[in-house]
This record gives sequence, C-alpha cells and structure tokens, in this order.
Amino acid sequence: MALFEPAFNHMIKHEGGYANNPSDHGGETYMGISRKNWPGWNGWPDIDNLKLKMKNEELNSQYSILNSRLHSNADLQGRVRSFYLRNFWTMVMDEIKDQELANWLFDKAVNMGVQKANLLLQRALHVDEDGVIGMQTRKAINEADPAELLAACRDEAKRYYISIVLHDSTQSCFLDGWLSRNG
Repeated sequence: MALFEPAFNHMIKHEGGYANNPSDHGGETYMGISRKNWPGWNGWPDIDNLKLKMKNEELNSQYSILNSRLHSNADLQGRVRSFYLRNFWTMVMDEIKDQELANWLFDKAVNMGVQKANLLLQRALHVDEDGVIGMQTRKAINEADPAELLAACRDEAKRYYISIVLHDSTQSCFLDGWLSRNG
C-alpha cells in the first residue's frame, strides 16, 4: 500500500519556497500553501515575523535569503508536512497499491485540488466521474495496470493544464512547470 512520505517528498520538490507572483491566482504562497486559500495555516505567523525582520528591499530582491531562513526552521517545516498530510493525503491514497500512482494523485490533489485530481483519475479509469473515490473507483484503481493508468492520468492532467491556459492566457507562464510536474 502507498505511503505518505515518498508521495510528500515527490510533491514538495515541485512546490519550492516563498513566492508572491502577481499572476498566481493563489497569491502569496509558501511551499505551495496559498495564503488566499489557507489564511489560517499556522505557519503564516512565522513567515510574517521573518518578513518583518528583513528590510523590504532585501525581501523583494532576495527571496533566496528568505527561503533559506524559512527552510532552516525545523518547526515550520514540520507544520508544512502536517498540513499536507491532514489536508491532501486522503484515506484512499493509503489503499492504492502502486506508490507511483499514489504519488501522482497526491501531487495533483495539491496542485489542482482533491476533487479535480479525483475527477481526472476517474476519467482515466473510465468510471463514473463524481470527484469522490468510492468503492468502484478504488477497485478499478487497484485492478488497472499501474503503468497504463498512470499514463492515462498524465494525459488527462495535460489536457486540463492546457485548457486552463486556453481559457486564461495570464496562466501561460505556469504551463511549462505544470507539464514538467506532470511527468
């Protein structure tokens, strides 16, 4: 059965550190945690305190300094891990036999939301698409050829990412990263 740690380690390498890209609909983020979507996350006070300590010009021109200081905060890194375990590692992922497929599903849940990731997986499986992984979908996941299912999932995600850019050209700056992340 799939394990959280390998999935987390696979996902977090795509999330980077602190960013505040004006084109990003999530706004200010740290390791993929968007302040807009998760304003109550218990890591924001540490980030805000460190930002206050840094000079504004240093912060704006030197995100690498901020990121280095944030990454060295072991307590904050533990809160990042706990956040992802609690909010994105679903019980279903524990039941997936193939770790690589679980890594993909977890990464997509973080990147596009749990329901959208589930819908893409269901579409790749050719089962009813409701965004909720129930018994039928669980059975289909573990009976499918893992390599074939993963390839089909990646195709569905690629189509989804392209559709985002086709509907909102301001997001084109993220397409290469999304496609690279997709495998």
